[in-house]
Amino acid sequence: MMHGQDLPALLEQVREDFGLDAVSLLERDARHAAEPRWYVVASTGRDPPERPYDADVESPAGDSLTLAVRGTP
Repeated sequence: MMHGQDLPALLEQVREDFGLDAVSLLERDARHAAEPRWYVVASTGRDPPERPYDADVESPAGDSLTLAVRGTP
């Protein structure tokens, strides 16, 4: 992670660098067995994804974290 930047600023940099519409870091709450709930940890851009299936592209970012983006570079 870049020194001196908070998470929203880092996500904004990713959004700008790749020409994306929106970027979200999502956290899964797996305590709900039927369907996991997702919480937005941080986001930037227009209409950021609130769940992985709202995104154009998603990528795991840890055990319970997912990076979800809208738009294409």
